[in-house]
Amino acid sequence: MAQAFSVVFNKAIDRAEAAEDVKARVTCLIDCITYSVFIYTARGLFERDKLTFTAQLAFQVRNNVGSMVATNFEPTQPVWNGFT
Repeated sequence: MAQAFSVVFNKAIDRAEAAEDVKARVTCLIDCITYSVFIYTARGLFERDKLTFTAQLAFQVRNNVGSMVATNFEPTQPVWNGFT
């Protein structure tokens, strides 16, 4: 597993845009590594599971960026009250 990640990691480093500013370089590296891991993982998933994986990854990325708060997903009213 570590060898597989190191291959994905090294490819992401090669593909990442060079930047003079360290913060910009790190941001670019994080984006490239996230995308590379997404492609690498999605390749091994069944089609029916790719959407779930993509949604989970998108939620995690948005949560880490800080543009999403947990309260955004709490419904104010029950969606369906069929279960008691």
